[in-house]
Amino acid sequence: MTKFRALASLLAGVGFVSILCLSLNIPAVNSLLSGLFAPGAIVIALFNFDEWGSVVALLGANVLIYSVLAFGVILLRFRGLLEGELKRLTIRMLLPVVAVSILACFPAFNPMLPVGR
Repeated sequence: MTKFRALASLLAGVGFVSILCLSLNIPAVNSLLSGLFAPGAIVIALFNFDEWGSVVALLGANVLIYSVLAFGVILLRFRGLLEGELKRLTIRMLLPVVAVSILACFPAFNPMLPVGR
């Protein structure tokens, strides 16, 4: 049962960071949402992960931090879920997270990204 909690929290972290990346293309909320990348930047500054490349390290650190936060929320808030329900929740999260992550990682598939003509 813990593996489904860990997988659900990892999916939540990846999905949240992917949505943040996609939302940075919206000018009205750009400065507001860019502050949500600060926890990852603090981790990079503390542990000197410069050899990974700044963008990869920033996204990876944020996924890790937001996954840990999601794991805490799942442990505290959804404590009474049975294993079957947790498995179904994880499977239902998989498709939207993969879709949002593909849009965030591959700019050619992103309809929100402005394309010059």
